[in-house]
Amino acid sequence: MKVLIIRFSSLGDVVLVTSAVESILNSYSSPEIFLLTKEEYASLFEGDPRLKAVSFRSDISNSKELAELWRTAKVLRQTKFDLVLDLQRNPRSLLLRLLSGSKRVVAYRKGHLQRRSFVKKKNFEKPYTHAVDRYNMALKEAGIPISTRLPKLSLSQEEERLARGFLQERGVSLTRPLVGIHFGARHPTKRWGDERFAELTRMLAKEVDLNVLVIPSKEDLSQEKLFREGGGNIFWTGALSLRELKAVISRCEVLICNDSGVMHVAVGLGVPVVAVFGPTHPCLGFYPLGEDDILLSSYEYCSPCSLHGEEKCFRDKKYCMENIPVDKIFDATVSILSKRRENVSEGRP
Repeated sequence: MKVLIIRFSSLGDVVLVTSAVESILNSYSSPEIFLLTKEEYASLFEGDPRLKAVSFRSDISNSKELAELWRTAKVLRQTKFDLVLDLQRNPRSLLLRLLSGSKRVVAYRKGHLQRRSFVKKKNFEKPYTHAVDRYNMALKEAGIPISTRLPKLSLSQEEERLARGFLQERGVSLTRPLVGIHFGARHPTKRWGDERFAELTRMLAKEVDLNVLVIPSKEDLSQEKLFREGGGNIFWTGALSLRELKAVISRCEVLICNDSGVMHVAVGLGVPVVAVFGPTHPCLGFYPLGEDDILLSSYEYCSPCSLHGEEKCFRDKKYCMENIPVDKIFDATVSILSKRRENVSEGRP
């Protein structure tokens, strides 16, 4: 059984479709699973025994895009898929699924108008269905029983060695609890604030027996000094490839972050998150799904103000972020750490 999953982007969505991989594996005997995604995300699945990533180049001029689409279509057609699951549903995916030659094609229903309506009307009694559940609807339509809602990323032995070596080179103890902090987000309005994250970093480093690993986005490398001012148990990763990011996060006891793709990477690795939501809203269907995850929001009357946090705030301050105090994030982090320590002492995973 050869199955193709199409999901080009973005990072969080690509991670979320891995829940479908688990259901497919549990439904067929030795299925061959392929994931068609953007080239920039393919490294997330290097060494993953469950599937093979087929990359699609998007960083090319419009004049070359048709040739890239045709090249990709030829690869798909030669593979002769028994089933194509289009979990992207846009013009590119429509064209490629038609050119794949597969007789069984199922596309998920985005519910774009429902999300738009939710942003406008803010009808919290009818929240938008989580993205994973929408993917699962497509699987059910294809006759595949649902075995999980949780995304899952595979970590190879090479990536485990990479993480250990990376941390040891920077003097990070592998026996002391490690808290990760990722303070970036695609849109500025979705950022809780660098100063607040830095204050939280110093508080954790001072008051809890642990190491703090600050993981910047490539756009935030200039902020090292701001975060370094908290003591010897604060470490700065510098620029990371996506594969290095995945490996390093896997060593964390908890990751503190904004609503971002990196949040879903942590969940896919089984790492609990403390996630800050501001202009976006959990009712839009992209909240973290881990059992121990903690989502924090001030739930302002104006939230959500856009689908992905891309709109500029119309108020004099970003109250959705301003009204989430550092202490609240600190307490949430400590509660997760305490629970994990209790589980270890009682022999639970």
